[in-house]
Amino acid sequence: MTSNARRTTNRIVTLVVRMWHEGSRDGASNGFRCEATHVQTGEVVYFRDVTELVQYIDRLSANAG
Repeated sequence: MTSNARRTTNRIVTLVVRMWHEGSRDGASNGFRCEATHVQTGEVVYFRDVTELVQYIDRLSANAG
């Protein structure tokens, strides 16, 4: 079967995100730490908080489009 439909190629970005709660020795909360692994490239990036992670994903999304 032949199709004249034009193929649209979208760049797919797959991330594995790991998050954990980090506390200090005195029991106070230091918030969440995050790790994102870019599946296609193998790049691993660490973040001190969720806001940094979201900014990273926003940058990847902008570059993928």
